[in-house]
Amino acid sequence: MVLRYAHRLTFPTVHSKPIRCLAFHPNRDVVASAGEDTKVIMWDTNSGEVKYYAEGRSPARSLLWTSWDEELHCGFQDGYLMSVTADEADQMLRVKGVLCHASLPLESMTAHPDGRILATAARAEVRLWTRKSKRVTLGEEGHWKAYAALREPQKTAVTEKHEVIVTSVHWLPPNAFKSFGSDTNPTASFSDVGDVLVSYLTHGVVCWDVNSCSARWYVSMSGYVSTTALSSSAQYLAVSDFRGGVDIYDMDTGFIVKSFIISSRKERSPVSFIHDDTSLLASNSNGVASIWHVFTGTEVQCLRLDAHVTQLANAPAIAAQTLSGDLLRVAVGLRGDGLCGFSIWETVEVEVEVDRR
Repeated sequence: MVLRYAHRLTFPTVHSKPIRCLAFHPNRDVVASAGEDTKVIMWDTNSGEVKYYAEGRSPARSLLWTSWDEELHCGFQDGYLMSVTADEADQMLRVKGVLCHASLPLESMTAHPDGRILATAARAEVRLWTRKSKRVTLGEEGHWKAYAALREPQKTAVTEKHEVIVTSVHWLPPNAFKSFGSDTNPTASFSDVGDVLVSYLTHGVVCWDVNSCSARWYVSMSGYVSTTALSSSAQYLAVSDFRGGVDIYDMDTGFIVKSFIISSRKERSPVSFIHDDTSLLASNSNGVASIWHVFTGTEVQCLRLDAHVTQLANAPAIAAQTLSGDLLRVAVGLRGDGLCGFSIWETVEVEVEVDRR
């Protein structure tokens, strides 16, 4: 028996414009979608029905669930952050908002595991936010307040004239990767809350100390960094470029352990680690999402619904959720033939015939 992904459900066209981001609830059978039409929708992954609905004032750019409080955070093009909590008992949403980046698109964010600090990114800005209380309530309590702002990364002769643009942010655990980037800051200490790892379009990857807002180490990279994904163990960093390639970095050594091509087009390809960090989920503007083996660079399976997909302006949004063990659920955005929805795929066991001749 082997595991394969099978199409389970295609969600209806509720969004009137393309979906930009998808995110699974960390503990429930719920997936959130948000896109160009300003809508944020929570769906039941079993029935495909809409559970809750909210709307921003501009197109959505990023989504993040925080597991400790089961709160959904959505970043918008106008720089606002909307935090949404579903009250199952009263069947209602509690919605709060804060302006994180004035007139700049909130493209990426990451949260400390216990919810103490949130990092948001828009263009060159990376800002840190703390919560006024651990309980999310109506009114002032529970709102995010400004904590600090990271400065721009150090420029080199090669990057001096390049605009600083953040492409991804990730939270690193405390005492991680003392050898990675050690040449740039060999005496760096490590804070109890961990650090923020920021990737930039042309300025490489920088690890920032949350307490002092200073750079611990940095790694320069050739070419443009489209987006990055940090493995669940924080052992590996997948760096996607605009040439259709992916480099897998070992965070302990800083060396590339594998490089492979995931798209024939020069474009931004979202990536995400799955299956205990042994596989990579990636998508491209051909409307295709694929599963790749991290250490061999081979394509394991292509997830495609030909009847619904046309050429896209941007690669589809993707998200993944571990159900138990090797059983996973992935969401892939769709667009074409009047459809601005997404599909759900789940792992199933398939019997393989063995030729015993």
